[in-house]
Amino acid sequence: DYINSGRLCGDVAMLALPQGGSVGIVTGSFHILGHNQRIMGFREAVATNPNIRVLEVAENKDDNDLSYQVTKTLLTTHHPDLLYFCAAGTEGCKVVVVDDVEPMREYLAQGALLAIVTQQPYRQGFMMVDLLYDFLVTAKRPEHVHNYMENQVRLQHSK
Repeated sequence: DYINSGRLCGDVAMLALPQGGSVGIVTGSFHILGHNQRIMGFREAVATNPNIRVLEVAENKDDNDLSYQVTKTLLTTHHPDLLYFCAAGTEGCKVVVVDDVEPMREYLAQGALLAIVTQQPYRQGFMMVDLLYDFLVTAKRPEHVHNYMENQVRLQHSK
């Protein structure tokens, strides 16, 4: 549920900026629906605090080197109080990210991240295989057209 993922990241941003502030967003691609839905959910959540404003959304094409460059430009041009990375290519600068992968877990443990909002990629993969197996072998159709994973927020001391 990409919209919910964005909303959770917006909730984290509001916790980090209770008096308000500015946010820069780095997305993987403007052409990927899930990335755009995360941005939409994020904007919906932070819109409840009129003192938080989104400065710019920069595209990094899910590339770490390009991410570093666009993040550096975003920081030097706009000086945001917080950065939200809503796709891969997150090894530029980090604050709130959506990739629950080992490098991000290490940054979280070190305190370099506020939070990771995970979409449970391994569980997604297993669910797809199970649904496909059931359909092909037993002709059982999935119960739902859309099968969402529960988003989870990982904080520094999450287990």
